[in-house]
Amino acid sequence: MNLTELSPSTVKKAVELCMRARVVPFIVGSPGCGKSQIVKEIADEYGLKMIDCRLSTMEPTDLN
Repeated sequence: MNLTELSPSTVKKAVELCMRARVVPFIVGSPGCGKSQIVKEIADEYGLKMIDCRLSTMEPTDLN
C-alpha cells in the first residue's frame, strides 16, 4: 500500500490505529491537502490538545 495515496478518511483511520498501537504516525502530503485538519479533528474527538508547531516558521534557536 502506498501511504502517500490515501484518502483523508483513510488517513484518519490509519492515525487512529497508530494511536491505539502507541505508534507515532508521520503524515506526508502537499501543502493545503488537509493534514492538520485531520489531526485537529482527531484531537477534538478524543478530547486531546493539539499543538500545531510549523518548523517552516521557526528559527533554529526556537527548538531549544
